[in-house]
Amino acid sequence: MSPELLDIIRFNSDGLPSRESDCYALGMTIYEVSGFLSPRALSLTYLQVLSALLPFYYLRSPVVGCAILRGERPEKPPNASSLGFTDALWELLQSCWSESAAARPTAWELLDQLRSDSRDWVPPKLSPTAEGAASTLSSDIFGCSGVSLSVSVCRVR
Repeated sequence: MSPELLDIIRFNSDGLPSRESDCYALGMTIYEVSGFLSPRALSLTYLQVLSALLPFYYLRSPVVGCAILRGERPEKPPNASSLGFTDALWELLQSCWSESAAARPTAWELLDQLRSDSRDWVPPKLSPTAEGAASTLSSDIFGCSGVSLSVSVCRVR
């Protein structure tokens, strides 16, 4: 959660989600990128695509808000480049996590930067276990073969 949603007095905020707080959350989501349901196991199985770490994985949930308000942000993973974190992507995430909501990129700026950075991006290879789980998910999701997933972008006014 963005700092202005955690401390409405300090940041003179109304406490309601905004485009700026959504940008902050998107940065955290890009850092994490995980999760799919394994229908065969009937349990939630996490497939980490980038960091293999939840933001603030080293803290207990109740103190994460305090860390954010102290200015802490997730650390760059030690093997960041092998995970697909280019320097440009890491800088973009850091701009999403700016303490000042006004300093965060707009949705259009994020989209332009992600388009530009993704031209040369090569996703990291999945581990053999993860590849098997992913193929199970795509070929036999709840007994339906040929199911595909897609992502669409909507226009923000």
